Amino acid sequence: MNLNFWKQAKPTESLKSCIKVFSYREFRGELGEVAFIKFFFRNARALRTASISMANPSFMTFSMDEATCKAKQASNNMASRSCEMVLLGSTGPEGGSPWSFKRGTDYSFEDPFSAALLNSSSDV
Repeated sequence: MNLNFWKQAKPTESLKSCIKVFSYREFRGELGEVAFIKFFFRNARALRTASISMANPSFMTFSMDEATCKAKQASNNMASRSCEMVLLGSTGPEGGSPWSFKRGTDYSFEDPFSAALLNSSSDV
């Protein structure tokens, strides 16, 4: 799916005005991924925090540097001027320690991007 596909799909009202946190896992830098991220960032006006976690380099068709460059370029022209974006590397088979089903379904904490949660490895 390229950028034209996403332009024709048109953003929903929730994308434009409600979504404040965006997390993309296993980014490889492929054309469809870049198009989606561009579309998302250009339309998400309420976005405050975004994280893009790279795939394990052994599963990527591009180098980590190329994929990182593509992610940064895709985030140019963000609709939200106050969004902070983080790019995370990976060496794990499924993206490394930030990925945890247990943490992903635990709604007892306020900040899903808390460094203490990301650095904890007891439930990975």
